[in-house]
Amino acid sequence: MTNKHIILDNYFEYINNISSIYNLSIKEFDEYNYSLVEFMTRAIYDRTTPYPNALKLACKLNDIGDPYLAYKFLDKESKLSKNKFQRQYLKVRSASFLLSTGIYKKAEIILIGISNELGDSDLDIGLSCYISGILAFINLVFYENFMKAEKYLDRINKIFKYAPNENPQGFDSICRSDIYTLYYHTLCDIYIRIVKESKYAKKRAYLAKLENLMNYKKLDVEYFKLMYELNYCELQILRGDLNGALITIKALENRIKNTYYERWMNSSIFSIYASIYSEMNDTKRTYKYFKRSIMASKIYGNTIDEYIMINDSFNIVFKDFKSKNVSEIIKYEEPLIDQLIQFLRLKDWYTSADHSTNVRNITINIAKYLMKKKQIHISEHDLYVLQYGAYLHDIGKLYITWFELNKTAPLTNEEFSLIKNHTVFGKQILQKLNMDKLGDFAIGHHERIDGSGYPKGEKNHPLLVNIVALADTFDAGTSTSRKYRKARKETEIINEIKKLSGKAFYPKIVNALIELSNAGINLKSYNGN
Repeated sequence: MTNKHIILDNYFEYINNISSIYNLSIKEFDEYNYSLVEFMTRAIYDRTTPYPNALKLACKLNDIGDPYLAYKFLDKESKLSKNKFQRQYLKVRSASFLLSTGIYKKAEIILIGISNELGDSDLDIGLSCYISGILAFINLVFYENFMKAEKYLDRINKIFKYAPNENPQGFDSICRSDIYTLYYHTLCDIYIRIVKESKYAKKRAYLAKLENLMNYKKLDVEYFKLMYELNYCELQILRGDLNGALITIKALENRIKNTYYERWMNSSIFSIYASIYSEMNDTKRTYKYFKRSIMASKIYGNTIDEYIMINDSFNIVFKDFKSKNVSEIIKYEEPLIDQLIQFLRLKDWYTSADHSTNVRNITINIAKYLMKKKQIHISEHDLYVLQYGAYLHDIGKLYITWFELNKTAPLTNEEFSLIKNHTVFGKQILQKLNMDKLGDFAIGHHERIDGSGYPKGEKNHPLLVNIVALADTFDAGTSTSRKYRKARKETEIINEIKKLSGKAFYPKIVNALIELSNAGINLKSYNGN
């Protein structure tokens, strides 16, 4: 056994004692990040020989909430393998872990490429079916292209009977029962989503398809049976049998209590409760289970399931906002907006717990000062929009998986690209809330007037959005709990911002910040109405 394999064995033993990264204390989490850097150096970048337990180690990393590391490790393992099929298989499994981080486009390219290389042996057919299942999932979740997802599953249905009867030693997910499980539950999910979407004219036809699907062969496997109950409960909701759905979901909740499945299924169960009570127009219970579903999803750490559960839970609540305008939402839904910020604080450990409030206060202080100096005019309505746009500027981080959001080890370029997506996600969330104008602050707070920002690299973006961008930069530099650096003196940050005047930020905004600071104003506190 090589020294590097001893390192891998020790690391495997270390992570086997962790149930979820989220359950670690801050000190333990920092220790994990420290060990991660050593692991990547010794076991990924420097390793030259295959590791016998590579798949088990990667699956455990994914299970505890670190699929990006699972992807990097197994991708390295695939390059070291001398067997062609094993190399292809490990590459596919590494792509499945990459998908769990939310980097779905690269995962899709990898999967399609390998699919084109496969032959017609039973192993190749099993792997081809598995790839088609993942591609269906990508189209279902990220593109919301239900028809294309269904076509991928049709491909599985035609050939999965030629796949291996059992998984060969050292492989998983390519035998007939595994493929059937993937096929069946993904197809259920497609039909459920199509029936829920009002834009589909053939809703009745797909409801009939779903009912027919529920009569298909059921595998005598616990996971299959539990997922069947979830799908059946969704069918009852779609039929309008809400009392029956409550009986089903309560029985399922009791069945998984204190079992391995409780961790993985609670978020789905709470989301279904929210859906039932939403249909019953019971707003109080809808919000209660919406919150429970969001909080239960945190245990996934860094998996695609976290994204799905948050998205599904939001969709249940968001439909109540479609008939309201921004003023009504701000006036009547402030408690929900505050609750969204509370979720963000719980999820984002290392960005200051008060970051959203600080940015809002800094923004309003600058705006009020510019109004007082008669350098800008803002209507009362637009001032409300600015205030809440600043408050919710980072709301898209709810869609960034927990581990990437809080990771203290250095980020790779891929991981940083994933973090950048919070701007786009924030815009999408606020559009669903019928608050398009607020969404401009979410997508624009990392843009710069010289075009050097992201996600679009737009020049000369709106002045009010630029105020939020400056407030975000100022608070990030002076905050006491940033994950990559310690808080710095206000004067130091202001000197850096001065250099960005006319490049990243409009000069009048920078000057207002400087003048307020020189006057001894606490920019992060606002006592006005």
